[in-house]
Amino acid sequence: MSSDKNIHIPQQSRSIEKKKRIMDTAMVMFSERGFQGTNAKVIALSAEVSIGTF
Repeated sequence: MSSDKNIHIPQQSRSIEKKKRIMDTAMVMFSERGFQGTNAKVIALSAEVSIGTF
């Protein structure tokens, strides 16, 4: 199990904005496609971030 100590919290405004964009995109994708129809690749592509960033 992972602990809360392993969660990275972004400090730079650029990183904070990117995280928000990923989260907002994920919520839209989940509401449109459901959990089964959504995956990390689709979210990353729609949020315009690399899968590694995701």
